[in-house]
Amino acid sequence: GGKCPGHGILEGVLDIVYEIHGEFWVGDYKTDAIDKSRLIERMKRYESQAQRSAQAAAQSLGLDIKGCKLFFLRLDEMAVVPYIANG
Repeated sequence: GGKCPGHGILEGVLDIVYEIHGEFWVGDYKTDAIDKSRLIERMKRYESQAQRSAQAAAQSLGLDIKGCKLFFLRLDEMAVVPYIANG
């Protein structure tokens, strides 16, 4: 992927877009080998990427995306990044 500060082309792959209880979410699988104590720090690091993923899904699929869920597989933890349109 690349940076897309305004308008432009952003290249990347979404792991999954899914619907649960009538809400659409982007799921992003993370395999970082970190201690649980660093989870919040790592989630903040991925926040802008999660926003861009949710925006890409909303625009390309025409869905009302609620946000992006970061699934930290090695920790069996999940972090939610709500989608803020135009944010």
